Amino acid sequence: MEDCREVTPDSTRKINMPNETPEKRCKYYYVYTKWQCPREALPDSEKGYCICHERRDDKDEKLFREEVDKVLKGEKADAYHFEGFYFPFEVDFSRFEFKKNTYFREAFFKKSVSFRRVQFSGKDTDFSEARFSGEETDFSEAQFSGDVTDFFRAQFSGEKTDFSWAQFSGEKINFFRTKFSGEKTDFSAAQFSGKETGFSWAKFSGEKTDFKWARFSGNLADFSFAEIQNYLEFSEASFQSRETKLYYLQTDKNSKIIFKYTVFEESNKNNLTKIDLSKCLFEETNLEYCDLSLTPMDWKTKLLNESLPGSSVASATGIKGIFQKLSKPILGLFETSETDKAERFSHAAESYRMLKVNFNKRQDYGRAAICHYREEVCKRKALKWWTPVGVSGISLLAGIAALLRLRREVAKCPRVHRIPVHPVSSGIVLHTVSAHRK
Repeated sequence: MEDCREVTPDSTRKINMPNETPEKRCKYYYVYTKWQCPREALPDSEKGYCICHERRDDKDEKLFREEVDKVLKGEKADAYHFEGFYFPFEVDFSRFEFKKNTYFREAFFKKSVSFRRVQFSGKDTDFSEARFSGEETDFSEAQFSGDVTDFFRAQFSGEKTDFSWAQFSGEKINFFRTKFSGEKTDFSAAQFSGKETGFSWAKFSGEKTDFKWARFSGNLADFSFAEIQNYLEFSEASFQSRETKLYYLQTDKNSKIIFKYTVFEESNKNNLTKIDLSKCLFEETNLEYCDLSLTPMDWKTKLLNESLPGSSVASATGIKGIFQKLSKPILGLFETSETDKAERFSHAAESYRMLKVNFNKRQDYGRAAICHYREEVCKRKALKWWTPVGVSGISLLAGIAALLRLRREVAKCPRVHRIPVHPVSSGIVLHTVSAHRK
């Protein structure tokens, strides 16, 4: 039977032109996972991007937010795909539950963003190479319970980054090479219970980084090779991980690392290799009771000649920088007053004392002796700064007074004349005669 369906111009075009160029697609492509954006590209986009990936501040906000909502409500999607999204507007994800894998890889948040009290329960939560440059980035009280939480090479450059009271669990928490350059980074009271927590090679260059009351209770807490350029505080933090790596911390003249009332698990391995103790404050910690690893430190060169207070090189190059006055002193701890310098040397002496006790318990008497020597050096420096003119000044005054007393005694005595001396077999004999004043 002959087909009597009406043939329209449109249907004719679809039938007769099967090789027509398909609809223009967004060109964003994430190389590592080979994920490509399925959206239609904007007609005026120079790079062929869609509304989500187009890096223009004047793009249609309403249309952009509609696309974000579609991702959040996508029930059939296997994951939340926000790879490469450009957020020129403030965004609020607070209290949302990401039940599936969540990918914010290479996302760029130009304004403030809130993930407060968000639950990331998918197997994989990935913020690798994401950038946060808004005034405030808020992850406070967020829960990361998936197997992997990844902030690899993420950048936080806004004024404040807040992870306070956040909870990290699962197999791995990764902040490898993450950069925190905002004025304040807050991890206070954060709970790290995952098997591995890594901040190795992370860079903390903001004015203050706070891990106060933080708790590390997994198998590993790793801060190895982290770079600390200003003030970092671990006050009242608890390192209960089976292994704590704080070795090779990179510091400069403005670095201050505070371990005040910090608790290290006694039965676990705490590695503090290659730490410049002149930049650290250990106060009321249990460090002397811990299994402390300082090997394979080069004690003869690094420890004695460069990094510690009291050494010849440190006295010339390092000590002055330690007490350099900040433009905005934090808690009044690092001002350059005489009393403050004495307190800082006293704290350094206490740190060496704790290390000395630790090494003695481990029968490592050689290193215990070195720490004892450094303890005594710091004590003498502390005593110097406790006095108004310093120990050297007092010694000088005492010497001058002794010379004046001697001069007065000599004035009362007859003059003394020397006679040429004559060598004898037993040595040189000095002969003196007395003569009355004329």
